[in-house]
Amino acid sequence: MESYPHGVKELNVSPHLIRIKIVATTFLGVVLAFGCKEKPKDSETAASSPDTPAFTLSDSGSHQIYIGETMANSIPTTPGTDNSSYQLNCEVAASTIPEATVTVTSSGHNCVVQYQNPAATGSYSVSIKLFDTDSGYSVQTKIPVTVVQRQCKKLSLWRDARLFKQVNAYKSTKTVIEYYDYRSASGHPAAPRARRDRSHFFMYQQTGSDDLYLMFTHNYENDGYTAHQYFGTSIDTLGNKHRDSIKLMDDHTDTHQMIRLPVNSSGVAETTYRMDFKLGTNTDGGVIGPFNQDEFAIRVSNLQKIEERRGGTYFYANDGLAPVEMNDPTEQFAVRYVWEACSK
Repeated sequence: MESYPHGVKELNVSPHLIRIKIVATTFLGVVLAFGCKEKPKDSETAASSPDTPAFTLSDSGSHQIYIGETMANSIPTTPGTDNSSYQLNCEVAASTIPEATVTVTSSGHNCVVQYQNPAATGSYSVSIKLFDTDSGYSVQTKIPVTVVQRQCKKLSLWRDARLFKQVNAYKSTKTVIEYYDYRSASGHPAAPRARRDRSHFFMYQQTGSDDLYLMFTHNYENDGYTAHQYFGTSIDTLGNKHRDSIKLMDDHTDTHQMIRLPVNSSGVAETTYRMDFKLGTNTDGGVIGPFNQDEFAIRVSNLQKIEERRGGTYFYANDGLAPVEMNDPTEQFAVRYVWEACSK
C-alpha cells in the first residue's frame, strides 16, 4: 500500500458515489439559484417568457374615476425590439374597487379599461394581464385607481348670507350689450319682461361663452308717469381678480362710481360700485362683468326705496318660477357659485 505523509492512508471511494455527489451538488446549486431570485413587487409589472419581449408597456400612470359614472382609460404598449407586430389581448386579473364592473378590451396596441358605476370613494387598484397570442409573451401590471365624487359649480342666490336657491343665467347668442338693447334712452332685454316701477336683477350669459354678467334694469319705457324717481344701489364684487367693470350704464347722466380695493391678504380682489339713479318715463340700469372665475361673489345692498311708489326689487332666476322679491330695502342678496356633488 502506497504511503502518504503524516499518516494519511488511501481512501477507496466508488466512482458511482462521486458521480452521485456531483449530480446532487449541481442540482442543489440550481435550486438555490432559483430560490434566491427576487419576486416582483405587486406594484410592478411582471413579465413571463419568452425572454425577448413582444411589446413593452408605456407608463399609464394612475386612473381617476367618478362615483356612479362609466369611464375608460388606456394602457398603451409599443413593439419590442425584435417584433414590429403582435396580437395584443387583455384581461382583468384582479380588482379591489367595490361594486364596480371592470372590463378590458384590446384596441390596436392599447388595452382599454372600462370602469362602470363605482360606489365608494377611496384608493383602490386593478391588475391587468396583457399578452401576445402569437409568441405567448405576457405581462401583468397593477394600476392605482382613485374613486372620487364629481363636483359641479352651480350658480346660486343667497339672502342675508344664507343659501336661498339655485339660479340660471338668461342665455342667447347676443353679446351682453346687444341683449340689453339700449335705445331711446331705455333698455329692452328680451327677458325677463320688465314691470312698471320694479327693479329687475338677473344674470346673463352669451351662448358658448363662460362669461357671466349681472344685468339690472329699473322700470320700463314709457310707463306714463312723468315724475322722477330717485334711488341708489351698492354692488360689491369679490374674488373675480378685478376682471369686472361697468360695461353699460343706462343712462350716462346717472351718477356711478367704481372703486378698486387692494387684493387682501387672502388673495381676494374686491371692487365696489356706487350708483344713484333718477328715473322718469324710461328705464335706468346697467351691466357689470364679466365674471369668469370659479370663485366669485356679487353682493347687492342698499336698495333704497326713496319713493313709496317704487314697486320693489326682484331677482329673476330663469327657472320658470316667480321672481324673488326683496321686501326689505336694507336686505342684501348675493350671487355666486357653490360646489355640489353631481354626475356628468
